[in-house]
Amino acid sequence: MLKATKGIVFQYVKYSENSVIAKIFTANFGIQSFMLKGLNTKKNKQQKAYLQPLSIVELETAHKENRNIQVLNSMKIDVVYQTIPFNIYKSSIAFFLAEVLAKTIREEEANASLFDFISSSLILLDQKPADFSNFHLIFLAKLSSHFGFQPHLETYSENSFFNLQEGIFCKQAPHHPFFAKEIPSKLLHQVFITSFENMEDLKMSNIQRKELLSILLDYYSCHIQNLSNLKSKEVFEEIFS
Repeated sequence: MLKATKGIVFQYVKYSENSVIAKIFTANFGIQSFMLKGLNTKKNKQQKAYLQPLSIVELETAHKENRNIQVLNSMKIDVVYQTIPFNIYKSSIAFFLAEVLAKTIREEEANASLFDFISSSLILLDQKPADFSNFHLIFLAKLSSHFGFQPHLETYSENSFFNLQEGIFCKQAPHHPFFAKEIPSKLLHQVFITSFENMEDLKMSNIQRKELLSILLDYYSCHIQNLSNLKSKEVFEEIFS
């Protein structure tokens, strides 16, 4: 029996000359791998355009539990982006975040709040005309709450250090190397309390933005495995430098 679900494309790999395996976060079944065949045929050629990182799609699948690769009957675009595919900065953000999400989301079960957060955030990015340089930082900050390790923001005070292992701000540097110094800790706290709608209020240099991204990724690495060696990070930072 065919089942319909919305999905967010994370990435795909070539399987054969005419087919790929796509990793898609679905609203109804969590993270799933789908085989897409015949992409070079006239009928299915357009589907390859649907596989851009973080495309929001509608799927029809003969989903079966415990199957490693699901059969995909059809796929079409659910949300037509107006700017992300055509803006190099926005598409770089999407490409980078797609890799992060592919490495961090592994649950093969529905997570409506996480799906809604990702999809609504992407729509907001697509509609944002300017001043979105801090989007990826705020996205990662808010994403941490869905994974259960959002920092204890009430522990922040002026000139405190952020302890990456404990997720708290402390008045003295911890006795281990996994912490942020005072100035980046202050900026990090601002990132966590800033909404997408007010992201332009975050004032920082590209160097500070790069430092905060490294701190956030280190923070994620303290709580989630396999987040090292992000292939898109270097290209992403080069575009925003």
